[in-house]
Amino acid sequence: MLKRRVLLFSAILLILTNKVSAAWVTGLGVYTCETMLKEINEDREAGNEIFPIEIVYTTWIQGYLSALNYNWDSNKGEGFEEGWEISLTIKRCQSNPDQMVLEAVDAVWEEDL
Repeated sequence: MLKRRVLLFSAILLILTNKVSAAWVTGLGVYTCETMLKEINEDREAGNEIFPIEIVYTTWIQGYLSALNYNWDSNKGEGFEEGWEISLTIKRCQSNPDQMVLEAVDAVWEEDL
């Protein structure tokens, strides 16, 4: 009986202390870079100035970067000029069109800031 309790306690302790590296992400970040670039280019060519898709992507990117900064207790990006988030992400996406937008933003956060 004692063996079972120790085993159960050990299993519960292992579960509670194991840090899982996977995360559930939703929104525009799960689109491919190719999709984002295509949508932004089409929107620019159409001359959409009322509510450009670029602003929608920028808003998602800002939220994702804010979550990274909050999670890692960081201030990366502070003091940068307006629009840097989408510019750096577009540059990353142009180099890696098959990756997801969130992967490009991760790379921006880790390597460009």
